[in-house]
Parts: sequence; C-alpha cells; structure tokens
Amino acid sequence: MDEDYLYNPYRILKPLKRCGPRGSGKFEPISWEQLIREVAEGGKLFAHLGDDSHYPGLKEFLSDEPLDPAALELGPKRNRIIWLTGRSQAGRKHFIKRFVCQAIGSINHLPHTDICGIGFRMGNYILSDVKAVEFKADPEAARYILVFGSNFFSALQPGPNAYAARLHQRVKNGELKYVIVDPRGHEALAHAHRWLPVCPGRDGALAMGLIRVLLEEEQFDKAFLERPNPDIAREKGFNTFANACHLVILAPESEAGRFLTTKDLGVEGEDFVVIEDGKPLPAGKASKGTLDWEGEISSVKVKTAFRLMKEEIFSHPLSFYAREAGIPEETIREVAREFAAHAPYAVAFAYHGGGNYVGGAYASYAIALLNALFGNINRRGGYLPPGGGILAKGNLRPQEFPTSPKASRSPYLQRKSPLRNKQLVQKPRISGQIALVSFHQRRAYRICSGGH
Repeated sequence: MDEDYLYNPYRILKPLKRCGPRGSGKFEPISWEQLIREVAEGGKLFAHLGDDSHYPGLKEFLSDEPLDPAALELGPKRNRIIWLTGRSQAGRKHFIKRFVCQAIGSINHLPHTDICGIGFRMGNYILSDVKAVEFKADPEAARYILVFGSNFFSALQPGPNAYAARLHQRVKNGELKYVIVDPRGHEALAHAHRWLPVCPGRDGALAMGLIRVLLEEEQFDKAFLERPNPDIAREKGFNTFANACHLVILAPESEAGRFLTTKDLGVEGEDFVVIEDGKPLPAGKASKGTLDWEGEISSVKVKTAFRLMKEEIFSHPLSFYAREAGIPEETIREVAREFAAHAPYAVAFAYHGGGNYVGGAYASYAIALLNALFGNINRRGGYLPPGGGILAKGNLRPQEFPTSPKASRSPYLQRKSPLRNKQLVQKPRISGQIALVSFHQRRAYRICSGGH
C-alpha cells in the first residue's frame, strides 16, 4: 500500500486550482500560501478566466448574526461553514474539530462516522434506547449469523485478520453457519451457508419479512419479551429487557404515541405501565406483562408496544416483502425457521451495506429487531456491543464487561430521562431497555415497512 500511495507518480503533492471552464478538467498547481489566502479571504478568484463572480471566503461567515432571522434554530452565520472529513486519525480530527467548533464556532463538523456508517448505526441507536451504535455477532459462540451488507473478508472492524478468520475457522469446524445478505457476490460466499442477493436498499424489507414469519409461527422468546423491568429480567438470566409489554397511548390524539405512565393514572411516580392478570400495574412492580393487548384505561386507549410492532409488520403480506427484497417467499420462510432453530445463538447484524442509504436507519432497526425477539442482546453467542477494550480470559464474557469509560462520558447518557436513569441493569455497557417500539422524548416510534 505504501508503494501504491506514497510513491505513486500521480500522487497530488500541491494544491490544484481550476484553470479552465467548469467541467473541463483543467487545473494548475498553486502554492499553499495562495490556497490559504483565497479560502480565508475569498474574492474574484477566477477573474483571470473571465469570471467576475465573487466567491466568499471563510472570514465572511465569522459572524454571530443569525443565519436566517426567520429560522433562529439554524444558529449564527458561522454554521454555514461545514467541514466534511474522512477517517482523520492520529490526532488530526482533534485539531480539525478544535478549528471548526472552537476557532470558527460552527457546529457543522461532520467526521468519518457521519458520512460512513450513520444509517446502520442509527438503527442500533434506536434499538438500544440511545445507548450504543455498534453491535456485532459474537464470533466465538454464535451458531447462525445473518450478515447484512458486509464482506468481512475485506472490510469490517476488527477486520479480516480477526473477525473473519475466526468465523472461517468455526465454519470449518462445523460450529457455525452464516448467511450473506448482499446484492453483490464476494469472497465471503466461499464459506457461506446461503447467499441472499437482496435488491439494493431493500434489506429492511427482507428483515420485516423474516420477522413476519417468526410472528406468524410464534417462533420468538415470549418469556423474554414479557419481562417488564430489569430486576425480573436479571432473575431470568437477562441483562437487558424489552418495552414489548409497555402500553402506548392511542387516544386522545394529543397524547397519541406516548408511553402511558403511572402519572397519567394519578399514581405517584412516573413509571411505565403494563397489564398483568388483566390489571394495569407499574412496570417496575410487575413480574410478567401481557404481551399482545389493547384496551382502555381511565378513558385512555392504549396498545402494547408488541402489538404496535406486530400490526406494522402485518400491514403487508409476506409476498410484498419478498417482492421488495427480491427474495422468494419460501426462501424467507426457510431462513426465518433456521434462525429460530439456532436461537438464542442466532444473530442478525448489519454493517455499511445494510443501512447506508435513504431509510437505512429503519432498515437497520428492523434487522436489529430480529435479535430482540430472542433476547440475545449482550449475551454470549448473541448480539454484542463493544466491550470497552476489555476481554475476559478465553471466550468473550459480555456479562462481565464493565461500563465503557468512553460511554459514561457521552452527553447522551447524561441527559435526564426516567428510562435512562432508572431502568439500568448492573454494569455492562448495554444493560437497559431494548425498544421494540422505540421513542424519542418518550414518544412511540413505528418502524417503516420495507425500510422505506
């Protein structure tokens, strides 16, 4: 690689400035001093080509005047300066961020992740109640893996020398089957159990189709989904729990989409509410919530989060999901059954190809929901978040990973929220609510069918 880049005869060593009409492909080298001056000060930079237009420099935006007086939420004119950067490591990103955010005062520093993997990561962000963005299948103990949009023999962190090598060894030993979901055939097919050549941008439709089959055939971990709070979940061996049995308000319309709380029922506190033995109870005091329920409580119409998810999934037949994904219905049924047969050691995860497009966050969320149905999140053989760089001796032991110091400093984890501050379990990085119906500012959030 060094030979290809460092000594390539076509490597650009000086700044280039256009010296012909736009689109002509004509450029000439200029000095770094000229580049800095023109970018900073602006001016009629192409007057020598007959273009008398004024091109603004950075200094023209160094103002605290509103960018748009009619839209003050856009902030000052400084925010017109946007810095897009790639994987600027080795200290460069720290200097860039200090320059953009502190020296200039713009909020628009868009680093590598924002333009590399924001789509698929936001699906995990939704699922984990804004606690983490990166999850992958346990390479040491998973037995069946659905891989959406990743050729782990050439890309994927920690990459082919670690993750892919371990998967290959376990496939060779008969310990693992993996299914490649990718429009493109690549090196990983050499050891794949199946290849599902999904239509580009339709990963979410395939995931929704798989979920539909699992719901139709009642192949999911009902016991996990019925656990209404962290204490009960921990008693049953889980370090996460789902909001599947929590009630969501449907009417009155002004409150629709919000999770019902004890405060709404005139009870002290602000816990979420579930139905147990036909009666509403605070989720924190219940031992088992009713999963698939709708009704009216104190003149408020409600449904469980599970029923909302189920209705959304069932809003389209399997034939629709199959047509959108470009995968035969029977194949979707077969894969769903294989997934269920290997649970809780079956995992579905997406990387860049599985969610980096319009609607990719929804597609990634649908993929992640496959794991939530079996309660395999942050469990051995399941869907693992980062371990903070700490590995137990021998096989991975996610239940023993301490909270990541980096995560504890995150401003997202420090915001006040009844859920984030109360519903945590022990100390793993992901040890709280898993969202079958997610929410932002405590409002329900329905996944879009087919990832549209």
